[in-house]
Amino acid sequence: MAVLEALKGLHVHIITPDGSHLSEYTDNNISQAEDGPPQVSKYIEAITDQQFGIRILMTDAFEFNCPTMGFQILLDGCAVRQPIVRREMFEKNKKTSKIIVYGLRVLDRSLARCVLQKFKFSKIDSK
Repeated sequence: MAVLEALKGLHVHIITPDGSHLSEYTDNNISQAEDGPPQVSKYIEAITDQQFGIRILMTDAFEFNCPTMGFQILLDGCAVRQPIVRREMFEKNKKTSKIIVYGLRVLDRSLARCVLQKFKFSKIDSK
């Protein structure tokens, strides 16, 4: 889970369609700038054409000290979703919140409605 340790109660995982977590590995090559924000980097094994999702879990250990918490999900540098959690709903749900994103909503003009374009890993060219 690529989340700073200071954000206790916030967990983010890449998951398979059945909800299993993909194994994560620490990226020890990340450099911290002295005057920059703290950073964390993890990587996973990507299997070509495997579908995946992103699970964001906030538990009661999370210090929710603002009216809303927004998340920005980026894949290959492109924003794909920006879910928001309201503190009021977090507290109403016994201080827990779970967001699962399996794809991007796109307009299918032939159907005249939005459809889910599922996330999947592309082939990596290592040449």
